Parts: sequence; C-alpha cells; structure tokens
Amino acid sequence: LRPSPFDLRPSTFDLRPSTFQQVMTMTQTPSPQTQAVVDEMRKYEPRAMITQAPVVWEHAEGHRVVDADGRSYLDFSSGIIVANVGHAHPHLVAALQGMLDQKLLHSYLYATRIRTRLARKLVEATAPNLTKACLLSTGTESIEAAMKISRLHGMSVHSRKSVLVSHTDNYHGRTMGAQMLSSNMKSKNWISNLDPDIVHLPFPYEDRGEEAVHRDLAALADGGVDLDRIAAFFLESYQGVHGPTFYPKAYVQALRRWADDHDALLVFDDIQAGFGRTGKLLCYEHYDVQASLVCCGKGLSGCLPISAVLGPAELLDLPEEGEMTSTHSGNPMCCAAALATLEILEKENLVEESARRGGIIEERFEAIAAKHPDRVAKISGRGMVYSIYFVDPSTGEPDVAMGSRITERAIDNGLMLYLTHCDMVKLTPPLSMPDDALREGLDVLARTVDECVAERAIRRGS
Repeated sequence: LRPSPFDLRPSTFDLRPSTFQQVMTMTQTPSPQTQAVVDEMRKYEPRAMITQAPVVWEHAEGHRVVDADGRSYLDFSSGIIVANVGHAHPHLVAALQGMLDQKLLHSYLYATRIRTRLARKLVEATAPNLTKACLLSTGTESIEAAMKISRLHGMSVHSRKSVLVSHTDNYHGRTMGAQMLSSNMKSKNWISNLDPDIVHLPFPYEDRGEEAVHRDLAALADGGVDLDRIAAFFLESYQGVHGPTFYPKAYVQALRRWADDHDALLVFDDIQAGFGRTGKLLCYEHYDVQASLVCCGKGLSGCLPISAVLGPAELLDLPEEGEMTSTHSGNPMCCAAALATLEILEKENLVEESARRGGIIEERFEAIAAKHPDRVAKISGRGMVYSIYFVDPSTGEPDVAMGSRITERAIDNGLMLYLTHCDMVKLTPPLSMPDDALREGLDVLARTVDECVAERAIRRGS
C-alpha cells in the first residue's frame, strides 16, 4: 500500500464515553473543568498547535498518564516518541533534582561537567566513527545543522558540490531548510523560493538494491541534476509520518557505496527512530552501514528539549568557531535528563527489551489483521513502533476515517495514542512498559477495532 496524501483536517473527536467494562482504565465524559482548559488553549494558542484529542494531561509516571479528571490511561504514545524510558523515571527525576539543587539551570556555551559527560557518553555508546557530538535543542535544528555541515563538506571538495538529496514522503522537521528537505509540497507552500539544490528520489517501496539506486540517480541526471554536485543523501532511518516504513537494506547499502565513490555523505535522521525505539540503540544500525552524520532528538532526553548531531571530528569541526552556536545548546537540565536516559537504557537493557516486546505487538497485530482481512491493508514495525493500516473494502482505498476513529475511540477507552490523521493507528509505547500492561493495551486496541468495524458495518447496512 502506497502512502495516502496526508489529511491534516481537524479531528471531530467525540466526547461521549464508550463502555468497555473489561478495561481497567476506562474514561468518563470530560468534566467542565477539562473542557474549560481545552477552550482556553484554543483561545490563546494558534490552531496549528491543536491537533490531538481534548485530554488534559495532569500527571505522567511510568507507562500511565492521568488527566485533570483523575482518569488513568495506558500510554501507547510516549508523548509522541519522547518518553522512551517511561515518564518521570526515578533516576531521571533524581538527575533533574540534582541540577536544581546545584542551581545550574543555564550556561550558554561555557563548559559544564554535565555537558561534557553527555557528549562523551554519546560518543562512547555509538559507532566508532562518530567521535563528536554537536548538542542542540530540537530535532529540526539538528537537521539544519547537518545540512550546513554537509554543504561545507561538499564545497570543500569543489565549490558547487551543494546538492542535498532526500526521498519522497520523508519528513525532517518544521523549520525552512528541513521542510524543503521534506517532500510534502503542501507543508512548504509558504516558502517563496525553494532551494533548487534540494532534490528528491522516489522512496524505494518495491525496488531494492543497486539497480534502483542507479536508475533513480540516472533519472535525476536526466532532469538536469549534475550528480557530481551531490553533497549528501538524507534518509529518515524509518519514514515516520506515515510509517514506520523502513528502507530495503540492500538499497541503503548501495546508496552508501555510491556516496563513497562520489565524495558524498550519507546522513541519517534518527530523531523519531533512535534510542532503542526499533530494538537498536540507533535505528540506522539495522542497515549495517556507516553513517556520515546522525541527527538525534525526541527520545534522547526522555522529557526535555535536546538534540544532537553525531559525526566524525573532520565533519563536525568544519564550521568555524562561533558558526554553530545555539542559545540553549548543552542546557544543564537537558543534558542531565539525556545522560540519565542513556544510563537507564543501558542499565535496564531497554534496547534489547524493545526488540523482544516488539514480537508481542506484531503477534497481536497479525491476529487483528487475520480477523479483519478486508479492513487491514498491512502492518509495519520493529521493536516498540508499529502501525496497522486500514483500507475501505468497498473501494480498496486507504481509510483515513477508520484510522482516526479507532484512535479516538481507543483514547476514549483508556489507551493514550496520538492522532496521525492518516489511514493508520500507530503504537509507540515506552520501552519500559511491562509485558502485562503491553498486552492489556493491545487487548483494548483489538476490542476497539472490533467495535469500530461493527459500527461501520451497521451504518452501511442502514
């Protein structure tokens, strides 16, 4: 199934409760207090920020989220893939409290012990060729930094080697450069002058290996792109917006060989996919290639805004002194959270546990697909990120309404998800979620699918 066009229309979330008596985490009709907070958010924040169900988060700990009305949810969102080690892990909280007690909340670019400890830990925990870490604030900022480094490297080879290549349906962030690197034209129609040196290859949904790489690059050349000017390829380690969709391994390896032969870089966007989410510390490791640069974010800290670009010293030291500064780079609180997160991942074997628990999700998704073969188009995932895709059996087209309705109803039944506004339901639980809680949440989802399919059949029969 090819990705459907992204439907970003506001959700019509139904506030009326559903009743699954078996579920321990049932919800009730939102109180006036909850509705007042939602209304106030709509009043004072732009509508672009309001895309999720009207639930007011009050407390989050471990794999549970509690709303302002005291209702408890199993969290299958990880706060959109941030809380990989679970919410408010005691070791993480203690690390933050330590920085508060030290009274060190900001330091700009001055050295701090916590900053250097984090940078060293990132280098020691990752591939041998990644010898430095550039600390930043957000994922999209790390993409912008990697774009700059890639072009500086290309222009050191020859002055016009500045072409950046991404793939269709990739997503790299909200800032201007990152949006131009992404392929969704709707999201960048506000940009008056698109960079002509940012181009896109078709994502290899069906094609694999060397032949596809050379064919698609030849098509770029036929379109007027001088292949000798390619400075870098940017790949989401898995496509996240309508995924997870992984590249064929042979394709990535062929792209690596072409890049090596043409003095180009291979940059991985591991922002959504990293830090154990797919059963590897960094997702790009699944492809058995060497990354030139790796962009990290989201799950790096487990809670606070911090990102990083990892790479060899010869690349990260290309910008001159002062050319890559960022106000909140290496913020002590964020560094403490990130270091604690890496320590938790290691001590609790959460990368390995993610790989193992992914088997539980896959087994249950396969059972749902077998029960509703006319409704489920496919399942996709590894580790603790899985999506199940729905199709309208009467047309064979992706069923965006069904994907949204199942997500909304699951939230109503005590399973915290995030609306993708696509034809799928996406699960990204904390890697630390116990097996019994994971199975409970999957039971909720399975019953929710049954209910929504039955409701659709009744409506069509009436």
